[in-house]
Amino acid sequence: MTVSVICNHNVATIPASDGVTDAAVRMREEHVGTLLVVERSGSAHVPVGIVTAVIGGPFFLWLLVRKR
Repeated sequence: MTVSVICNHNVATIPASDGVTDAAVRMREEHVGTLLVVERSGSAHVPVGIVTAVIGGPFFLWLLVRKR
């Protein structure tokens, strides 16, 4: 079995230029704990990193959203 069989192909993304609060809001809206960080390269979005809220848990995410 390959990784492509078990991975999620419909991932939530966020531009690298967005702020941390934007990431928290997007995670809440998308009901996800991880966002793929992307930058535009021509007409494509290139992955440059990943943001996750797993370590801080839901409370951390809630605090970031509340400050907005």
